[in-house]
Amino acid sequence: MKPESNKSPKSGRRAFTLAELLVVMAIIAIVIALIVPALGGSRNAARAAATQSLMKDIGNAVSTFSNDNSGQMPGPFTARQMGLSDNVTRGMSMAENVMLGLMGWQRNSSASANIQVGPSSNATIEVDPSLIGVPGAGGRQYFTPDKKYWVAQVAGLGQMAEAPHASVEGDPAQLPDVVDAWGTPLLMWVQDDTYITKPRTGSSNYEFARLNSGTGANGAKYYWAQNACFLTATATSKRSVNQTDANAGSLLSQPNANTATSMAGVLGNPNAPWRDPANLNAVPTVPLSGRAPFTVQSAGIDGYYLGRRDKGAKQFTGGIVTYGTNFAPNITQPIGPTNQWVDKNGKPTNIDVLAAFDDLFSYGGS
Repeated sequence: MKPESNKSPKSGRRAFTLAELLVVMAIIAIVIALIVPALGGSRNAARAAATQSLMKDIGNAVSTFSNDNSGQMPGPFTARQMGLSDNVTRGMSMAENVMLGLMGWQRNSSASANIQVGPSSNATIEVDPSLIGVPGAGGRQYFTPDKKYWVAQVAGLGQMAEAPHASVEGDPAQLPDVVDAWGTPLLMWVQDDTYITKPRTGSSNYEFARLNSGTGANGAKYYWAQNACFLTATATSKRSVNQTDANAGSLLSQPNANTATSMAGVLGNPNAPWRDPANLNAVPTVPLSGRAPFTVQSAGIDGYYLGRRDKGAKQFTGGIVTYGTNFAPNITQPIGPTNQWVDKNGKPTNIDVLAAFDDLFSYGGS
């Protein structure tokens, strides 16, 4: 019998060379580079679907409330009150107003539990935040959002303009706001039905949108002050999105005439233009009505309300969402064969200027 050898048998396998390891690592890196964006895209698609569903539910609830209350919009304050100039710095959002109406609210018998909220010092109510949405606490409840979409925004963190009820993170004495699936607050726009919408002799006698509702008989269909608290925020939600950034911020963030003009492009009904009887070929730049009595807007993936770097912003010049862009590429020229949008059959048509933005919109009311 042969003695056993002290040598280990050969395995028949060899180690990877450095070049082979580098190739494998490169392949893995390429696969990760392909998978990660796809996963991110899937997550964003899911968030967009969840946000659209949330906004649709809110719009349906507003419509039901309106039908039950003779066309009235939900909330203790009117559209004109929410548009008061005081609210630009006071910081109550239209979303807070609407949700108080949809969820039900009431004051507590203990004054220490109540907070005063309202768009101006002359228009306030007392609310106990802990009773918002509590069954039986404040009348019929039309809609209560999931807690993950019901988050307080804090002025001290730059998430909204200064507000007397939202200054310290974690303070229970503040009104929450509805946020989308990315965590950014939803904008809610409610039209002022007390304003006469039809111009009598010309567009100069009619204002579709204004920065605020002013005093006396002044008014418009929509007011920027309804959502100024978020449009002027420097860190909307915890994403640190600065809406006022001159390069990447919101096209609706600045309190000036251009913003009021842009609101017509955002909220105006593309199928209801006002045309000057004396110049029917002019591009219509004033809408006669809004898209709906109630509009919900999500900032979308980028977190900006109509972001300046958004694909849709390239449709315009000077950072103004011009309503006339719905009808013609160049609003300074009269409508004609070379200056009018046409469909695939060459027939005159109009476009939705919002379609190229990543913002999401939903509509309600009756």
